[in-house]
Amino acid sequence: MAKGTKPKFTNCRPKQVLAALNKIGDFSFWQGASHLIIKHKKTGKKFSIPRSGVISRGLMNTFVKKYLVGQLGFTEKEIYKYLNC
Repeated sequence: MAKGTKPKFTNCRPKQVLAALNKIGDFSFWQGASHLIIKHKKTGKKFSIPRSGVISRGLMNTFVKKYLVGQLGFTEKEIYKYLNC
C-alpha cells in the first residue's frame, strides 16, 4: 500500500498506532491494566486502545473518524500518511 492511501485497518497493533501518533506529535501515553490511554496534550481529550494483540477494525475506524478527525480536527490524509497497517 502506498503511503497516504486509505488503509483497511485489518491488522493494526498498538505499537503501530503509537509510532504514527509520535510522528504526528502532541500526544502522551500511559498504560492501564489492559489498555493504553492516549491523551492529546493541547485539548486533554483521551481515547483508549488495547495494550496487546490486534486492534479491531471497528475500533480503529472509530479512533480515526471520531477521535482524531472529529474531535481533534486532523485530516484523514494527515493520519493515513503515518498510519500504515
